[in-house]
Amino acid sequence: MRRGSPRPFFPSSRAGVELAINTVVVLILGIIIVGGGIAMVWNLVEGGTDLVADVTDAQTRDIEERFADGQLVATAPQSMEIRAGDRGSAAVGVRSILSAQETFTLNIAGTGPDGQPVTSNGQVGSWKLIYFPDLTVDAQKRAAAAITIIPYKDADAGIYTFIVTVTRADGTTIYDSARIFTVRVR
Repeated sequence: MRRGSPRPFFPSSRAGVELAINTVVVLILGIIIVGGGIAMVWNLVEGGTDLVADVTDAQTRDIEERFADGQLVATAPQSMEIRAGDRGSAAVGVRSILSAQETFTLNIAGTGPDGQPVTSNGQVGSWKLIYFPDLTVDAQKRAAAAITIIPYKDADAGIYTFIVTVTRADGTTIYDSARIFTVRVR
């Protein structure tokens, strides 16, 4: 008895071709979906870091001038003007006169023209301040931290006052004295 060719897995070659095409399509769609997911996560991470400003050269010079005058904590600029909804930046510098490295904590609070509180490292009312609250400074060195300032579009026009205090690692000892900067919203 002669045996014929072995029976193929697929009843016809057309079915095999369709399965192969479907497999390729599913693989391509899977790669596109995974790539899109990676791109979304990347954009989220990148977008978050874009919100934090860098300390500008002008701010660094301004802070260095205040250090030369004997201040241990300095802000730059002392005043600025921002349109509601736009973004501005400021900086806080710390000059350590300590004999060991120290991590300082920045505390920023503000009041608006109406005397109402504005913010404390986050979002309250119609403002957002974005900064890293901890600043590590080596012994006898200087460091600065950037602050991104965003008054929301509905912020009232007027002058807003921000008070910056820097505390030592114990959280209770204020280093130097409080500094003030103002923001005029148009």
